[in-house]
Amino acid sequence: MIYILLAVVFLLLAAGGILAYKNSKLIISRDESGAAPRSTSLTYSVYNYSAADLDVKSEAVALFQLTVLTDAHAVPSTESDEAALTLCRVTEGKGEMVLEDGQSWMLNHIRQAAVRGLLIQYEAFIDKVRGTDEMELIVNLEKAAKEVAYLANQHLLRNGKGI
Repeated sequence: MIYILLAVVFLLLAAGGILAYKNSKLIISRDESGAAPRSTSLTYSVYNYSAADLDVKSEAVALFQLTVLTDAHAVPSTESDEAALTLCRVTEGKGEMVLEDGQSWMLNHIRQAAVRGLLIQYEAFIDKVRGTDEMELIVNLEKAAKEVAYLANQHLLRNGKGI
């Protein structure tokens, strides 16, 4: 009976050692691939003005700009006809949110525009993207904005208003 117990303990220790060895190899291979860890610091902010209006000294790097036309039937002629939101990367620790929260914020405004039937325009600054996480953010926001723009266009065409 004692030999069986010792054999079971030995097998469990051997299995634990093998798992620890494989885990360490996995961690080493992930570090070698250059995958940057997700930043948990507050590195992103959303500003209520366009990327062109960003102050050069603010150290904010525009990633995605969403412009919502407040009147779905008008072409923007004055600043009051449109509202711009710009998601920016700022100096680490000086932002208001993490990347996922910034994406949720922008997606929420895109959905609100869709619900209200407003036209949107967007601009993605792909040349300023740093890392795969930011590229995924741009892709997701562009996809949502394209869907909303298509639906708004269809809504206007059905109602005979044309664009």
